[in-house]
Amino acid sequence: MGEQLPPRRKPRNDLLRNYYGIGGKASGKANDTSDIDGPNFDSAKYQNKLLKESKLDSLISRDNELVTEIRELDGDMKTLVYENYSKFISATDTIRKMKSNVEDMETEMDRLRDHMSKVTAHSSTIDKELAPRRDKIRQLDGVHNLLKKLQFIFELPNRLQQCYNTGAYPQAVRYWARTTHLFDHYQQLTVFHNIENECKDIMNRVRQKLKDAMYDPNASIQIITENTSMLIQLKEGPTLLSKEYITLQSAKLEGLKGKHLVTLQTEGHNEESMRSFNEEYLADLNIVVASYQRFFMSDGQPSEISALGMSTSNISRRSLGSASQKGSISNQEAHPSAHLSESEREEANSLLILAFSPLLDEYLETVKYAIRIPSDPLALPRPLPQIQILNDSYSAIVHDSSALCDVLLAEQRMLDIVKDWESELLTSLMHDAAAGLEERFRVFSEKVVASQQTSANVDPGILTTFVIDTEEWLANFMGMDSLQLLAECLQSGASFVLGKPRKDMFLKQIQSGLLKHWRLVADSIKDHMTNVDSKSVVHQTVSLVASRLCLDFAEIWVIKTYAQFSKELYPVSRRSSNPYRQEDDRDIIVPLLEPDVQESTDLYREAGQLCLISYARTIGYMFTDRIEGFLRDKKWLMLKEKDWIPSSVSPVWTEIASELEIVERMVDIVYPVDSENADRSAESEYSVPRTNRLGSQSPSEIGLSPTNQRLGITSPSMTSLSSFTSAANNDSQATNSMPRTYGNDLLSNISKLFQERIEIYGHIDPSASDVCSALVKVILKAYNEILREVTLTKYAFWQLQVDVEYLRIVLWKFARNEKLLSSMLEEICASAYRRCTQPISLDSSISDQILGAYEQ
Repeated sequence: MGEQLPPRRKPRNDLLRNYYGIGGKASGKANDTSDIDGPNFDSAKYQNKLLKESKLDSLISRDNELVTEIRELDGDMKTLVYENYSKFISATDTIRKMKSNVEDMETEMDRLRDHMSKVTAHSSTIDKELAPRRDKIRQLDGVHNLLKKLQFIFELPNRLQQCYNTGAYPQAVRYWARTTHLFDHYQQLTVFHNIENECKDIMNRVRQKLKDAMYDPNASIQIITENTSMLIQLKEGPTLLSKEYITLQSAKLEGLKGKHLVTLQTEGHNEESMRSFNEEYLADLNIVVASYQRFFMSDGQPSEISALGMSTSNISRRSLGSASQKGSISNQEAHPSAHLSESEREEANSLLILAFSPLLDEYLETVKYAIRIPSDPLALPRPLPQIQILNDSYSAIVHDSSALCDVLLAEQRMLDIVKDWESELLTSLMHDAAAGLEERFRVFSEKVVASQQTSANVDPGILTTFVIDTEEWLANFMGMDSLQLLAECLQSGASFVLGKPRKDMFLKQIQSGLLKHWRLVADSIKDHMTNVDSKSVVHQTVSLVASRLCLDFAEIWVIKTYAQFSKELYPVSRRSSNPYRQEDDRDIIVPLLEPDVQESTDLYREAGQLCLISYARTIGYMFTDRIEGFLRDKKWLMLKEKDWIPSSVSPVWTEIASELEIVERMVDIVYPVDSENADRSAESEYSVPRTNRLGSQSPSEIGLSPTNQRLGITSPSMTSLSSFTSAANNDSQATNSMPRTYGNDLLSNISKLFQERIEIYGHIDPSASDVCSALVKVILKAYNEILREVTLTKYAFWQLQVDVEYLRIVLWKFARNEKLLSSMLEEICASAYRRCTQPISLDSSISDQILGAYEQ
């Protein structure tokens, strides 16, 4: 009985919410009288329903459940009461405290209101009493300030002379700058005019001292900058001053650069030398550009020098100040500006770029030389010293040289250097892989030549060792050595890979470099095959082994390499794998790399197929040349000895059969045969009975014409020749001995047009059976095509029948499509019949005797 018990009770929280009326959505069974949790529950009906529909064991079970639920509800209700009771006690205590604190609040607020009223009244009284005096105090203060200014003006000549005598030129400039507007305002007064002339005379001498200090050979960059600032405040001509500033500072920077370049050549481009180069030369170059920008390119709005990438306090840290000048320019609040017009600022900007851009170029070239990647980056110490040098230079440009970034685009140029360095690192690694693979192929080719036993037989140990060692070497090179180096660069904490944009840029470079690597390795394999003589055994062996390498790359190593790169370099954001199967390498690869994986695997599948086809084509050419040489031998073609009969199979076919077995063994070594191919059934969908040797079946069983019976041709595929042979029988007896006519050849060519097309070098599976099957098609097709161009005697036709039956015996095990094999053999017989002057069939007993010896 499948009776259904009432639904189980709701969770405790839902019941408690419903009890207190704070529940969520109303139940959809609110009007159901059998719902034990509903408001309309009818206990009598519920009991009757249970007694009527449930068995005794179900009733007992339900009773136990109700008892358990009642106990749980009792416990829940007690817990709820206890919890609420403690909250009620806490709320009562809080209310009691609030009541005691609020009792005196109204009295205190009244007292505060009275005090505030008194304060307001006193304040109004004081303000009214002081109002008349306030204006007078303001007037007196203005007069006092004016008197102080007048006193300063009257004392100004003495102050300026004292500053000139003590060498405090910055102080003198500040005094003069503070009073210039006053002289302009009171220039109509004679007393002020006399004072102004006296001050100007002193300041002219100060101006000359400043210029002399700037042109002093021992003047530092700091002195030139400070003096230029003071000359601007003294209203020196900005156009000439800007050119003088550029000329003097460029000379100082050239000297500083030359000193550091000598140090770099002596001590090498190491981290310490490059760090000193950054801290001195690059920092000074940024100071010069920042000061020039503020002096001659600013619109006069106030701005802190720190916004240009270097504070004034940092400028003086290298003791660039003059001992004779008291009061450095760093005490000023901001640099002065020459207030040039728009056109003059554009001209000043052009002069700046023209003068200082070459200095920045030389610095960047020095950085490029210091971080160059050698031919073998894996042999460098870890971490790479180039990373630290590049990190220091990048930080010095991007973080500490904002003036160079603004005016000379230094940041973008530095980013280009970083990108080029990352690309160079990847390219060096990839070329090492390609060069290493090329060297391994060269050594392998030499071993093949040294161990060559026959024209197609090579020591199997060399093949297996080369494949295993090469795949292991390339997997370690890419998946361990190169990956570890790239991971160290990415995780080095260098500023040029910090942050998602910079890291993504490096990862994109790695992705592009890895894809380029696979193409480079594939091209290296193809190039090596191209450079080897296509008719040599080395080419055959290299093609076969290269096909195995390419197919293994496509199926295993490309996927494993990308899986390792995804695991080490990319964030953990993998696809959710099926919990019921083991996670494979494909599941680890990040989606971003999947198109590259597909492209690389397709590339190597195509390369492997091309290598395998090249292997089969090379051997096929060798067989074709041998067959052509045999068939075009005039001694064999024009056999005319009377009573001559074949005594054996032509040697060329036994040699080809022997070499086919060698090819099969070689391919089996490189591509071990699986159980499916090893147990290939003789009755497959392509197979035909192997009892169709010449004369082995009754001709009447397959409906052949008498002429075909005479020829010994027993395949139904040859019945198309019956009309031709019937016509031949109607001719005179001498017709049999005549050569083929033009009409007969025309019928042959028309019949050939309607035959099924045979693809010789199509897709070849990586197995011995498929390679040998392709070679069988090449052998038979070449045999047939060459026969179409020769003329046979009766004796040559007999030999050919023996050879064809021999091929039928030995080639069936190499052909995957035995029906196609039989059809091609019968086509050879047909071609031989057409090209024979006396197409008389050989006695079957003779062919059986010859072939029996080979079968044994």
